[in-house]
Amino acid sequence: NGTALEPIVLTSGNDKPGGTPNPGDWDGVTLSSGNMGSLLRHVFIKYGQGLQLNGSAPTVDAFTALYNSGAGLQLRNGGSLNTASALLRYNGAGFQVETGATLTITGSVIKNNVTNATSDNSRVIEAAGNWWGSGDPATIASRITGSITFDPFLTYEPVLTPAMATANRETRVVSRAVALVFASRNAEEMRLSEDSTFTGV
Repeated sequence: NGTALEPIVLTSGNDKPGGTPNPGDWDGVTLSSGNMGSLLRHVFIKYGQGLQLNGSAPTVDAFTALYNSGAGLQLRNGGSLNTASALLRYNGAGFQVETGATLTITGSVIKNNVTNATSDNSRVIEAAGNWWGSGDPATIASRITGSITFDPFLTYEPVLTPAMATANRETRVVSRAVALVFASRNAEEMRLSEDSTFTGV
């Protein structure tokens, strides 16, 4: 169970300075049938085979899958998930749902995958309210296969789980010099101001 500022990162042993990580370097994480109590919050899975829910129904929030072979998030054999604030990028597929599994995903960023979403049509997958990397319905549909409801979709990319804290996690009340730590899984920059009329953000 991670946090926005201190996520749990599961990645390739080669994902380090001087290393060369590749999709599929490790097996990823599989939660199998009967696993109903697992909780994954603020978890990254990188350069593996994603998160696979095989007949299970865990709680998963603010999940990130990057550079995985196959799907970043896969559900099969009746697995079930209702999730939000996911970041699924640079995978073989953003998410894949098959063999009677169900998925509801919203408020997420699903883009830059070979296929953004795929289903075997055994269930209709609810995936409205997400950013797919485009505001054009035809462009979105071109990267989706199977029975997946994606409309209405977001016309902008949401900032996922922004967070801020003092660098040493202490409350400062005297010194004007405060070191801060900012976090967001997909923001390119952050700005901070005491002025409520601060513009240009």
